[in-house]
Amino acid sequence: QVEPEDWFFSRLCHEIGLKMGATRKVRLMHRGETDFNNFSDWGSQKFDEAYVGESALPTLEEVA
Repeated sequence: QVEPEDWFFSRLCHEIGLKMGATRKVRLMHRGETDFNNFSDWGSQKFDEAYVGESALPTLEEVA
């Protein structure tokens, strides 16, 4: 099993208390075996249920 580098990076940032954000104002395309963009909806899950039973990150309500 592996964890994608972007998930790993975001978890590290969360652990040290950095605030993260995302935007679709800049349209990007990840090129690889499969192309992924940031301007389309992806998936229907809030997290990868095949990897864990629930998200390890707190919700906004839990943080506030």
